Amino acid sequence: MIVDSEPTHVFAPNASADEASTANRSDRTRFLLAAYAAETSVFRRKHIADQIVEINRGVAHAIAHRYRDRGELVEDLEQVACLGLVKAVHGFDPSRELDFLVYAVPTILGEVKRHFRDRCWVVRPTRRIQELKSQIAGCTEMLRQTLGHAPCAAEIADYLGKTLDAVNEALSADSCFLPVSLDIRVGESGGSSRGELIGETDPDFDRAEIRSLLRPCLDKLSAQDRQMVAHRFVDQWTQEQIAQDLGVSQMQISRRLSRIMLTLRKELGEDVLSA
Repeated sequence: MIVDSEPTHVFAPNASADEASTANRSDRTRFLLAAYAAETSVFRRKHIADQIVEINRGVAHAIAHRYRDRGELVEDLEQVACLGLVKAVHGFDPSRELDFLVYAVPTILGEVKRHFRDRCWVVRPTRRIQELKSQIAGCTEMLRQTLGHAPCAAEIADYLGKTLDAVNEALSADSCFLPVSLDIRVGESGGSSRGELIGETDPDFDRAEIRSLLRPCLDKLSAQDRQMVAHRFVDQWTQEQIAQDLGVSQMQISRRLSRIMLTLRKELGEDVLSA
């Protein structure tokens, strides 16, 4: 079956151009879907499907634009929406006598949301937050038109029947799509970057407790043994340097250090000295 012609639609003189365009698209889509279902040739079915997608591409793009400014290129979202449109063409059943867009719009929306869920989170929030963000995105434009202004978090929470804290948490999850750069300058003078103001763990914090446990044990050593330990582990001297300083052989230093470490291990435990 080859689609050589399509039905035309006659409009009243006072019908708007948008109404005419919408009705014409609907009629053409219905005609092509019937042809697509009846066609047996794989090549011709693909040709018809391409026509259906082209006719309804504007709908897919409009859905994609609802999700702009969320860290993903609009062009990429349009491609994803068109993929959902293609899936809708393949999955639509003309025998149910539904308008094609009644089936296609949820299919396209599902594809776009799946794209965000699976590919766009840099830091993946919980499923609860993902689902709530989807609900917020779905009602924001409607509330904007109803209220006459951009809805605040409290108005969104009231409409969805959610707590204000939950809505604020979902809204703050936008940074999971596009985290703020640590190189951004902050402060009144802009003299520091955000990353420079992030604190670091001081390794001496962990060592402070070890030193407090080690001090009584070291006090039990002889003065010369304490000096050897200080030279070896504080001054980072080699055994040869310690031997020269004390006027003994390197072998004697090695044996005495081994004896000292064995004594300390018995009193403190292997884990403390390893830390």
